Amino acid sequence: MKNHRVFSHARCSSLLWLLVATTALWLSTVGSAHSQTIAISSGNKQTGVVASALLQPLVVKVKNVLGAGVAGVTVNFAVASGGGSVSQISVVTNSAGTASTSLTLGTVAGANSVTAASGFGNATFTATGIAATAAKLSLSPPGTSAKAGAAVTYKATIQDAFGNKVGAASNPVSFSVTGTSASFNPASPVAPVSGIATTKLTATTAGDATVVASAAGLIGDSVALSITPGAATKLALSPASASTSIGGAVSYTATIQDAHGNTVTSAANKVPSLEAA
Repeated sequence: MKNHRVFSHARCSSLLWLLVATTALWLSTVGSAHSQTIAISSGNKQTGVVASALLQPLVVKVKNVLGAGVAGVTVNFAVASGGGSVSQISVVTNSAGTASTSLTLGTVAGANSVTAASGFGNATFTATGIAATAAKLSLSPPGTSAKAGAAVTYKATIQDAFGNKVGAASNPVSFSVTGTSASFNPASPVAPVSGIATTKLTATTAGDATVVASAAGLIGDSVALSITPGAATKLALSPASASTSIGGAVSYTATIQDAHGNTVTSAANKVPSLEAA
């Protein structure tokens, strides 16, 4: 009976030590890097104005298998897309297991992303940049040529200081041209649609011209336009009138022109003869 009690006591002691060792191993596993995870805590999917800081910080939390925060873990933040910048690159988690940084968006409207990485995983924040206030016009096409009488479509895009289209802008746009005789349809001012004012220019005088777009409160823009003669359609005879004595000679010139009176220098049409009426 005594031996049985000694055996039972020894067996209980062994089981107790096994339980302690198992618990210690489990606790060490709970705290190991392999069992830790990193996840977004707050600040994801924000929208802000380009080149400005988001209102909320980007916060991640490092947790063990029990869901408790793990302190002392280094988290590295990096801009993955969008061209922005973060306020802190390398951050150590606090007592709650969280680490944070702030994102200043890039200058191009659209998607931005930031990764938060540690030695056992990573998380990705996304954000959207929208255009800033209207600041200038961008006129297109930037430089082109057209034949006299042919319409050219011009678009004046309202942009912020970084070149992003400001779709909500409503500034009326005025179009003008120098260096040629031309008309616009529709006439100025033109109301923009989704941030773009559109018109068609029809020039009738050959030569080099400059097209200008302007709007109150915005920096204007201008582009070059080269007008070439249209197709040959008529002759212009000069001089229009002359007198001479009997037997005298008068020199006449027949100029090949387009429908708008521009000389078509490339025309090769032969003029058979000049006859007196």
